[in-house]
Amino acid sequence: MSKATAIPALPPHTKYAQVMDWFRGEIEAGRLKAHEKIPSTRKLADLHGVSAITTRRSLVELEKEGLLYTRRGLGTFVAESALARRRKSAIRATKRIGLCGYTPSSPTSQSDYAWLYRTLTEQAHRRGWSLGPAQTGPKSRAGGAFDDFDGLILFAVLDEGFVRAAAQHRPAVLLDTWIANPPVDCVVVDNLPLAYAAVRHFLSLGHRRIGYVGSGRQDLVTGRRVIDPDSHERRAGVTLALEEAGCPADPAWLVPSFSLEPSERDAGIERLFARQPRPTAMLCDSNVMAQRLQARWAQAGLKLPGALSVASFSMNPNCLEDDFPVSCFYVDPEEMSNRALDLLVQRIDGPAVRSAPGARHAVGGRLIDHGSTGHPAEGA
Repeated sequence: MSKATAIPALPPHTKYAQVMDWFRGEIEAGRLKAHEKIPSTRKLADLHGVSAITTRRSLVELEKEGLLYTRRGLGTFVAESALARRRKSAIRATKRIGLCGYTPSSPTSQSDYAWLYRTLTEQAHRRGWSLGPAQTGPKSRAGGAFDDFDGLILFAVLDEGFVRAAAQHRPAVLLDTWIANPPVDCVVVDNLPLAYAAVRHFLSLGHRRIGYVGSGRQDLVTGRRVIDPDSHERRAGVTLALEEAGCPADPAWLVPSFSLEPSERDAGIERLFARQPRPTAMLCDSNVMAQRLQARWAQAGLKLPGALSVASFSMNPNCLEDDFPVSCFYVDPEEMSNRALDLLVQRIDGPAVRSAPGARHAVGGRLIDHGSTGHPAEGA
């Protein structure tokens, strides 16, 4: 045992627990070894600044817990079975999670992905789990890249082959995207109902010319740019609400995505603006796109939100603040993260669950009104 260091005295009502907690901590950390003799009652009393009576009572209770044992005439020792049990418990509680897919390009990024990434990391650390990057290259398809992890979070991974290969080697959960007939659980935004609710909101304000701008997404395994699967569902929700209201949309108002290249993106906005008649309400996948549309309409001298009402989807907690510029359907990244981590630990700890087919778990949201939607202007 290493040289003892005196511990500051605590108030009387905590002294009994102090000695017991110290022993538990030393045993769990491995500083007290199995069958190691502990110091005498007097030395322990001096170390903790307590009476010998308090120390003896603590040792009796620790023996009842199975952490210590006494051999008459020889002293008190650390119990091997208790040490192994506590270490196994600590190992079970600690999960090593591999993160495949998205990582922020900047620690200050305000994108939904960045907010979800930061929240996922924070929630894993709160549970005492380690969260580290896992490879998405050729080695990973053979499983070698996953050997150091208990489970995997596949964050915005679109490559179906990669998802299925990962699921063969480790328990996994797909976060913020989905595939058909998934071998893993998928935690996603409840896209279609939220888009449907957004259009119903516009309709309730009197809008009839309603459109939608989706977004593209880079496949983080292959590098290909594809239409975001979320956009397909949101467009379906928009179309359904419009059809039910007898307001079929102009296909030109339903934009799958604009290019990330600035000049092509701006050209797409110009085409939308030049369309006659123009839409008076637009649902956008991102806050940034909603603000760009607002800026183009305002540049032409049109008053907002009468000439154009906009709403977006967002996981940015700043949208809960009063000065956020866009009304949005807020999806809590903490709920998304904890749902994914809960499902993953079920598969890690439960062999029967681990082999079960995957399921889709949708997380809803709510409208946060910041005044970017309103009644259409007269004559609009």
